[in-house]
Amino acid sequence: MLRRPCNMDGMSTSRRYRPTGLRAALAAQDRTVVWSARKGGVSHPLIFLALTGRRTLSESVAQRITDALGLPMDELFTEVVRDDRAA
Repeated sequence: MLRRPCNMDGMSTSRRYRPTGLRAALAAQDRTVVWSARKGGVSHPLIFLALTGRRTLSESVAQRITDALGLPMDELFTEVVRDDRAA
């Protein structure tokens, strides 16, 4: 079983990312959302939801897409800062 890293309070420390520059990068390289989902190892509906702001992507998915496009992470994604304790 895969375990997420936790901080001292036992809260998850996994980073989440919003694809702020992904759509433009895909268009510039003539790639599709389906292609990016395949490269990220996720379903294309998840990428569509992320592009519309309804979901975020894990750091590992964002990194796989970034690597496939050959662009810097900060050009494609913005880290979502959240406090799990605020819910």
